[in-house]
Amino acid sequence: MSDTQLVLDPRQCAAEYRDGRSVDLATTFLDLLRKFGTHLYFELNEDTERFVNLFVKNFLFYFTQEDFHPSEAQLVEFVQRNPVIANVVAISHFRTTDAHVKLLLGQSANYAKLLALYNPRCETQVDPRALFRANSELATSWYYAYFENYRTGCVTETSWQNLRRHLYAAADITLGHPTGQTHHAYFGATYIDFEEDHLVKRNINQAVRAHVAALPLAPPAPDRRKACVVTAMWFPAHSVYRCMHKFLEALSEEFELTLISLCDPALVDDGLFAGGVRAFDTADPEGSGVTTGEFALAFYPDIGMNVESLLLSNVRIAPVQVCGYGHPVSTWDSEIDYWLGGLETEDIAGAKRNYSERLVLIPGAGVMPNKPLYERRWNHAAHGRVRVNCSWTGQKINFQNLSWLKQIAARCRNRVVYRFFPGASPLSGSFTGMRREITEVLGPDVDVEVHTALEYEPYMAAMENAEFTLDPYPFGGYATATDALFLGKPIVTLEGRKFFNRSAAALLRKCGLECLIATTPDEYIEIAARLVDDAAFRQDCVNIIEEGDLDTTIFADDSSTQFRRAMRYLVDHDTELKAQQSREPLVFR
Repeated sequence: MSDTQLVLDPRQCAAEYRDGRSVDLATTFLDLLRKFGTHLYFELNEDTERFVNLFVKNFLFYFTQEDFHPSEAQLVEFVQRNPVIANVVAISHFRTTDAHVKLLLGQSANYAKLLALYNPRCETQVDPRALFRANSELATSWYYAYFENYRTGCVTETSWQNLRRHLYAAADITLGHPTGQTHHAYFGATYIDFEEDHLVKRNINQAVRAHVAALPLAPPAPDRRKACVVTAMWFPAHSVYRCMHKFLEALSEEFELTLISLCDPALVDDGLFAGGVRAFDTADPEGSGVTTGEFALAFYPDIGMNVESLLLSNVRIAPVQVCGYGHPVSTWDSEIDYWLGGLETEDIAGAKRNYSERLVLIPGAGVMPNKPLYERRWNHAAHGRVRVNCSWTGQKINFQNLSWLKQIAARCRNRVVYRFFPGASPLSGSFTGMRREITEVLGPDVDVEVHTALEYEPYMAAMENAEFTLDPYPFGGYATATDALFLGKPIVTLEGRKFFNRSAAALLRKCGLECLIATTPDEYIEIAARLVDDAAFRQDCVNIIEEGDLDTTIFADDSSTQFRRAMRYLVDHDTELKAQQSREPLVFR
């Protein structure tokens, strides 16, 4: 979006307000919020910064006037634009909507306006239960919209704690119909508090089931030779495709596969799908080809990254329904029967605690690691500062991790620079606000680089031009860990109890680098600080990686045969397994 698209005439705003034309004024504000919501500002030039301040000043002034009365439809959209408003205000000199929330709390007829402005950056506290008592449907829209701030809203302590309180409120409210933002709550909850995300996910599943109960889905009459795969991510550039392709290749030898595509079918790779590709459309579920009940098995590589996957995971498409590690978090009481996991990455003793589904375990990590398609520069040149890669998407940059980074820097003799790679996750104009908040939390004595969204080659080159990598907690990275090791860079990880904070540790064990696995935050800080200050130790770790053969360790993991055997077993023994009513893990070695 060019700056020429950003136009606001304060005199026209004043005239529309004076003449009581609230709908016209609201239209002007919404038009600009839509533009802000589709643009990612990596830098604010002088003109854009001036305009942002002009917009926020006028918007907040008129929006909080008691005689400013947008239409009902406009008020609903303002509520849905909650994260955009929060982010635009954050990149302005106002920083937060807190003062204006306080103004609204003292007014009558303030409900929808309050929902639009009340976001995680506010110091002021409003009881969500009271908001739901007032209007549960509009409060539901707000609840989901508020969660969309998870993309960059965990950076400061205020935002992080507010999002956690927002999550815990799910125990005391009943959510209404799903909206286009529902998946942000479902997906984002794990990044906010992975131990309590089930509160939100169970609540959402209940709401979704009430919504989809009326869908005219036929009862299953499956063909045991047919299976479907349900995903929006089946294209070569996506990590879900990269990690699951060999599994589905093996599955296609056992079943006739049909892809239920949750995105534009023109974008997907249809090579494995003899049964064709069908597009699921929430507006026309009957015409989507998932209502026939023809499949014996439905395999979801991922659930939670879009609304469509939430809807279908709460429907019985097939007698046997399985989810994989595409987004490695239990669905918590959907219609998914089994969870595909890895013997090397799962806390088997904690299976019932970590999953509502029955765990199905195969050798290895439960995914197929892919060797990066990148030509290395073999760059281990010394540098004046120790460069530490934090290759974390925006939602993984949380106050807890930043607090640990600050402690690491304070302990080190050598100067360290933390290099963040949030990618395109900080949408709705939030990048510059997030970058400022990161530097403020870390403080003036810590050097920081926050990279803009990079294409694959420049990203990998930047990652290689560093000394080592830190895995975030609680939601670590599997693909980013394999990238780091491929580039010859040590990676420090804090091992937890879930796949997403155990997978990097599994890779390090294969490489003989157990010394980089921490089991407590103090150990994590200690290992990272040692890598910064102890060049000999750091070089020893590099040598272990470079002298090892990754092709026979982390990139040799092939459990596709066991995967195919497990899926066939689940289909062939469905009645018997369901009769067991057991959640003890099933193991296929």
